[in-house]
Amino acid sequence: RYLLRRKFDVERLYTRPIPYQIRLDPITPGGLSGIAFNANGVLFGSTIRGSGSTSQLVQINPDTGLLISTMGDITVGVGGAKISIGDLAFQPGTDVLFGIRSNTDNAGLGGELYTIDTATGVGTFIGNTGAGAGGGIAFAPDGRLYQTSHNNNFDFTSLNTLDATNASRIATVAIVF
Repeated sequence: RYLLRRKFDVERLYTRPIPYQIRLDPITPGGLSGIAFNANGVLFGSTIRGSGSTSQLVQINPDTGLLISTMGDITVGVGGAKISIGDLAFQPGTDVLFGIRSNTDNAGLGGELYTIDTATGVGTFIGNTGAGAGGGIAFAPDGRLYQTSHNNNFDFTSLNTLDATNASRIATVAIVF
């Protein structure tokens, strides 16, 4: 199974222009629900395999697209329930990995925010964003955490600024398409 990366995707990931390339899909069957580089340039990903599945934390070689290693199932605490993750982001300055829970595991807990141990995949619950779905997350260079998702259980799509210490909303603006 192969994954085609367009030029703009590759430039964003590798910060150098590379024309169209075909990379191996490191997760077969299934795919990646989130990817993030740490401060040392190590690429981590969260897996997803469809409805009812949970995620694993993996390390991927960004030059070859090959799986380097599987850190483990992403769980709530040591020995806790396995969960599905919708996206990943590293916090600038601390290099702590954050993950936003998706609804793929069918638990109905999408939108919960976790920190994830990059050595084990063990997650620590931070708080619930109230979005009802995971969406995407990203940190600004100044450390502000953003989420694209829903305002409140699917009422409208929004860009949310979150407090990374408890997942509470600092600001919400509607995304108009």
